[in-house]
Formats: sequence, C-alpha cells, structure tokens
Amino acid sequence: MEKFDRIILGSNAFEGVGYLSRVQTRHYLEFFSKRENIIPILEASFILGIKSFMCSNNSNILSALEDF
Repeated sequence: MEKFDRIILGSNAFEGVGYLSRVQTRHYLEFFSKRENIIPILEASFILGIKSFMCSNNSNILSALEDF
C-alpha cells in the first residue's frame, strides 16, 4: 500500500480564496499575484518537511513552482 504525506500544502490563499472576509480575499489576490511572494512560502514549507502541494493550474502558481 502506498504511503501518503500527512500534511499537504494547499493553494487557496495563493488563488485568492479567503473564507474570513472580503478584505482577506482582496489581500490574498493582491499579495499572491506576485510569484515572488509565493516562492518563500514554498521554500519554508519544504524546509519544514511538507513535500506535497495541491493547486489548480493557475499560471502564477505554476510559474512560482517552476522557479522553486
């Protein structure tokens, strides 16, 4: 049986999905529209042992993954 990672980094914030408020959603959309703001989070997650990432085919996220 294949073993799955216990923690998977999701990409909702990177895609502008915020569940708390519209202000949070706007912040996510603005902040994560720059791939240079995504890469440090990917790096920190990897260092902490998070090796799996779930995302949609958002071009900004895919570009950040390629650079990472």
